Amino acid sequence: ENYLLNANMLQLIFLLIDTKVSIMPSDEIFLNWLKYNNLSTVIVLTKIDKASQSHLAKTKKAIETLNIKYIKTSSTYHEGIDKLAQLIEQACDVSFNLSLFS
Repeated sequence: ENYLLNANMLQLIFLLIDTKVSIMPSDEIFLNWLKYNNLSTVIVLTKIDKASQSHLAKTKKAIETLNIKYIKTSSTYHEGIDKLAQLIEQACDVSFNLSLFS
C-alpha cells in the first residue's frame, strides 16, 4: 500500500487476471482501492484462448462495471502482446498517457 501510494515514478499498474478464473473478490477490492486512490491501472486478461466466449464476456462485463481499461492477451497466439509491450514502453516515458485506449 505504502509503495503504491508513494512511488513517484510509478506511472501505471498492471493487474493480471486469468480469464478462465475471472475477477476474484480480492481483485475487485484491490481494483476499487486503486481507483479510489486515483492510481492508473490496466487489467491484463491472460489466457483468453483458453476461456469460453461466454466466460470471456462475463469477465469483460465485470471489468466494464469497474470502468477500468483492459487488454486481452494470449501468449499461445501472441494476441495483445504487441499492444501490451507498447503500453509498457509508453508507461516508461515521462509524458505517459493512456492514448492507446482512445
